[in-house]
Amino acid sequence: MPPKKKVSAKLRKELSEYASLVRALHVTSTQDIIPHLTGSFPAPGAAVPTTEDTDAVMHAIDLRPDDENMHSPGQEGQSDINEEEEHTSKQKKPSQRPSRAHKYQRDQWSRWPMLRDHIFVPEWSLQDEVQAIAERKFGKRTQQEPLINKEAHHQAPTVSDEERDSVEEQLDEMSTDDELDQNLESLGEEKSYLPTGVARGLALESDFLLQRIFATLGAHRYCVAPAVQTRLFPMDWKAVFMALNATGVVDEQTLRVCYEKMERLHESEEQADIFHHERREQRMQHRLKELEKSIGPGIDTLHLCKNPN
Repeated sequence: MPPKKKVSAKLRKELSEYASLVRALHVTSTQDIIPHLTGSFPAPGAAVPTTEDTDAVMHAIDLRPDDENMHSPGQEGQSDINEEEEHTSKQKKPSQRPSRAHKYQRDQWSRWPMLRDHIFVPEWSLQDEVQAIAERKFGKRTQQEPLINKEAHHQAPTVSDEERDSVEEQLDEMSTDDELDQNLESLGEEKSYLPTGVARGLALESDFLLQRIFATLGAHRYCVAPAVQTRLFPMDWKAVFMALNATGVVDEQTLRVCYEKMERLHESEEQADIFHHERREQRMQHRLKELEKSIGPGIDTLHLCKNPN
C-alpha cells in the first residue's frame, strides 16, 4: 500500500471551500437565512457535508488530471485494479522517459463543473421565490382569488358610509403607516390585490432576467494571468454593475437608478471608515505633540548611535 501523501494547506483550503459550496447548494428555500447560517438544512436524498467532512471530500475527489478521471461510478473497482497493476509494472520496469510531474504544479484539484450527485433540484424554483416576493410586495392573499371581472367586483362586500366616516376621522389621528394598515384591515377597507396572471407574468420576467444576470456574472472573469483564470475572485456590488453595463443585460437608465440607491446605502459605511482613519491620525498627531513637549529643548541633544559596521 503506498504511503499516504501529505495534504498541502492550499489543497485543504480549496477542498474546504468546495465542501462549503456543496453544503450551500443543498437547501430547499433560499429565503430562509437562519438554517443557512446554522447549517441545519436537511438535504433530501443526500447527506449534507459539514465542515468536518473535508477529509471525506478529499478522498472522494481524485487528484489525478481530469481526462484520466472521467470513468463512471460503476467502474471504480476496475479502475482501482488497473491502478495497482500499473503501479506494480512501473516498479518492475522503470520508465525510459523522465517524469515531468515536477515541472508543473497543479492549480485546481476539485471538480468543475460540479458532479451531478452533489446537486439536486430544489423543492422551490427561482420562479416560485420571485412569485412569493411579488405577492408579498403587492399585498396579495393566497386564500382569496383576485377580482377579475366587473360582476365579481359588484358582488364584493362594500364598506358603509358610517364606517368610511369613522375611517376618515381616524386617519387624522394616525401617526404611523403601521397603525394605518392595521385599522384599514380591521374596518374592512378594500385592498387592491394582484391578479394571478400579473403575478405569474412578473415572476416569469423576473426569473428570466435573474437567470441572465447570474449567467453574466458566472461568465465574468477578471483580467488576470491565464494560470488563475479558473479562480473566482470576490465581486463587490460595483463590479456587478460594471459587468451588467458592459454586457447590456439591464437597461442603462435602470442601472443608473439602482447604482445611486446602492451608493446611498454604502455611503454611511465608507464615511465611517474614513472617520475612523481620521480619528486615528488625529490621535497619532496628538501623541507626537505630547512627546515633543515632554522632551522640550533637549531634543537637539539626542544623538543616534551609528552602526558599528
